[in-house]
Amino acid sequence: MGIMPWKEVTPMEEITRFVMQAQSDRFTITELCEQFGISRKTGYRHLERYTTGGLKGLQELSPGCLEDVRREGIVRADGLNLHAIAVATGNRSGA
Repeated sequence: MGIMPWKEVTPMEEITRFVMQAQSDRFTITELCEQFGISRKTGYRHLERYTTGGLKGLQELSPGCLEDVRREGIVRADGLNLHAIAVATGNRSGA
């Protein structure tokens, strides 16, 4: 079995995945925000943009909003939240 490389995940892909999981009603918003390493305020902001504009509304996020996602939770495709690890280990250099 070969070694699988890490898949790069863009902030937009993570936002879309967050919204789709929120729509499934399998998790609470609090659980999803913890899983994605974002604040509840940011999570609700993404859901509001999706509600008012659909996927296109998510694509029209400002650069500042995408920066929130980068700062609050850089999550790889395997679900590993690099920000949470950096905070837990005291590595504040940005994961």
